[in-house]
Amino acid sequence: MLPLDLCPMLEMTLEQLVNKTEKNWGYLQVHKRGEFYILSILGRGDNLLRFQSNETAHSYKVFWYKRPKPSVLVRSKTIKPSAKQQLLASESKAASSKSQKSYQVSYQVAANPVETSINRRIAQSIKRNIIQNLKSPDSSGLVSLVQE
Repeated sequence: MLPLDLCPMLEMTLEQLVNKTEKNWGYLQVHKRGEFYILSILGRGDNLLRFQSNETAHSYKVFWYKRPKPSVLVRSKTIKPSAKQQLLASESKAASSKSQKSYQVSYQVAANPVETSINRRIAQSIKRNIIQNLKSPDSSGLVSLVQE
């Protein structure tokens, strides 16, 4: 994989894409179109990346060009405590008997190493955003980064 820290403008633009901040200067630009944030190259008509997110549901998807399958995707599931854990929690009167959310941020490994590096960088940014959103006192969850 290629280190993206050698390309600070690309790294900054990817961060703006994940943070849903429009950028209309430079060669790499971020614009909002409908429910997507689009990363495009100035002077080219096609979209390089499409980013779709819903922070409340922690749902994120990144698509390359016009591909129908996402290259970066967040899967979530609820982990319910076992009967033994619920029994122990009720005996100790702890609040740990609540179910917990698990988020799996997965990114696709592509034949193109630049595409794989960008997928990985976006997945890391999404993981960081989910962790920051989970720091509220009433939420808890596990977040993992997975390579597909």
